[in-house]
Amino acid sequence: MPTRGSGHADRVRAMARWIQESEEFRGADCNEGERWLHECAVGEGAKGSGTPETWIKMGHVQHMNFVVSRLMGAVE
Repeated sequence: MPTRGSGHADRVRAMARWIQESEEFRGADCNEGERWLHECAVGEGAKGSGTPETWIKMGHVQHMNFVVSRLMGAVE
């Protein structure tokens, strides 16, 4: 994700929208990571577009939620 330069927040939000519009996006109600991506995608200005650390944290939240949901499905 771009962190500097003219229009960087707009580029970040465009990437969040791209992720949110993909078939694999599980919806804003799925977990904190998906909710944050949705909020980033529909937000305005630089506030809420996230820092590199935030993107990493939310990516980990998404991935761990996915793994746990798959493991729970395997147990049932």
